Amino acid sequence: MEKPEEKGQSWLDPMTVQPRVGSIYPAPFGETLAGRGKRALGDAVGLTQFGVNLVTLPPGSWSSQRHWHAKEDEFVYVVEGELVLVTDAGETILKSGMAAGFPAGKADGHHLMKQCAGALPRGRHARGE
Repeated sequence: MEKPEEKGQSWLDPMTVQPRVGSIYPAPFGETLAGRGKRALGDAVGLTQFGVNLVTLPPGSWSSQRHWHAKEDEFVYVVEGELVLVTDAGETILKSGMAAGFPAGKADGHHLMKQCAGALPRGRHARGE
């Protein structure tokens, strides 16, 4: 598949859309988004009434700062992997195939976090401990 080359073409291969890596947040607020990749798929096929983005989060990265929208709905679908959804209600694990929705005007700050893949604890091995 390729991205739309002709005006009016309604399909694309998402991997052909160049991701915007990082964040537009100023320091220090953008640091947790440093590795995030965001492909604006809706823009690439000419959508103007709603946006569709394919977001890739490396371990330890966030999708955004916590936020909510006054005038637009937001929908999240997890394509693969596992994410932590943070809302006013707390933290919820979202796995591949799960979704979340946020109606416009509902003041429930939210964002997604990709936890580290694993940890290797290390330190001195003291006798008697």
